[in-house]
Amino acid sequence: MAVTVNQMKHALRLDTDEDNDYLAVLIEAAQERIIHSVDTSKSLADYQQYKIFDIAVMMVVAEWYFNRTNLMDSKNVEIPNGDTSIIVSLIGIMVGGDDDATD
Repeated sequence: MAVTVNQMKHALRLDTDEDNDYLAVLIEAAQERIIHSVDTSKSLADYQQYKIFDIAVMMVVAEWYFNRTNLMDSKNVEIPNGDTSIIVSLIGIMVGGDDDATD
């Protein structure tokens, strides 16, 4: 499953289409950032098998969306601290091969 703009709008409680393009960019950037934090030898399709990946993407996008002024001021955007535990879980899944994580 892939995170969509409409899913992000619902999660962020947005009623307009004003930021659709921005959200699409954030979704793609969050996916890339998470993959580069976990294991770049796996494809996006490999990650999208796991619901925890979608949750991580949504959490990162929400953080970046609500703190966009901080993004403009920073040269190196980090994954928010609260989201790192999900990244660690993804490392265990993607590198350790825990196939039960799709549930």
